[in-house]
Amino acid sequence: MNEVFYFETSAVNSLYHIFSNDNRFSSVKTKKLQISKGRKWYISSATLWEIFNTKDKKRRYDLFDFCRCLFYDHLIACPEEIVINYIRSGCPVIEKPYNLDSSNAALFSKEWKQACEEMRYFFEPDHEQLHSYTYAMQFLGKYLHKKQNGYELKGYKELIDHSYHLLGIRLESLMDKLMQEFDNLTDEIKQYVAIVFHIALIIFCYGITINKQIVEDYWNSMGILKPISRIEWLVENSISVFF
Repeated sequence: MNEVFYFETSAVNSLYHIFSNDNRFSSVKTKKLQISKGRKWYISSATLWEIFNTKDKKRRYDLFDFCRCLFYDHLIACPEEIVINYIRSGCPVIEKPYNLDSSNAALFSKEWKQACEEMRYFFEPDHEQLHSYTYAMQFLGKYLHKKQNGYELKGYKELIDHSYHLLGIRLESLMDKLMQEFDNLTDEIKQYVAIVFHIALIIFCYGITINKQIVEDYWNSMGILKPISRIEWLVENSISVFF
């Protein structure tokens, strides 16, 4: 297979609407056609997580059933897996192609494969499990300002102060090392560095993500257990991952 397409949740909903309202389209036949043409139509664990948050029980099941009939039998590798592969490859400027099927360690990965193989099999997380994933997303919101047209990360100084308030550590010295990569240090670049630094810190060092286990397994294999030690290691050994 040599073509990969990823469908996020709004695209899935759009396709569901089209296929449901026009009997000329068949999800099963479309899936077979795409596979025969060497194409993988992926969804992700995040897409499934959002589907499982659909309050209407019937629509939730119908969306799930539609997805397994249309999309590829493996979920796409989650962002955490892609970052880990990038680091292990030495942070190259151009990555070599590799299989983007998610590993069994990723959220919903094993269950999804079984659901695609066995049409009688249906799964969904319980309320408590869904809530824990929602909390991870809500924590990220602590670093955001709500604007009229969406959200944006807080300013450079605010991010530093906010991390100290939430995490009890000050991180200017590590960010200063990132800023040394730039010849012309502007306020815009400082904000950029603060954004990428905190995204790495929150998601990839603290593991505040729906795929926390993958993050923890990686760092445990490295013997680096404390989040502050993880961000220090990234700055010292894999600085390209921030850029």
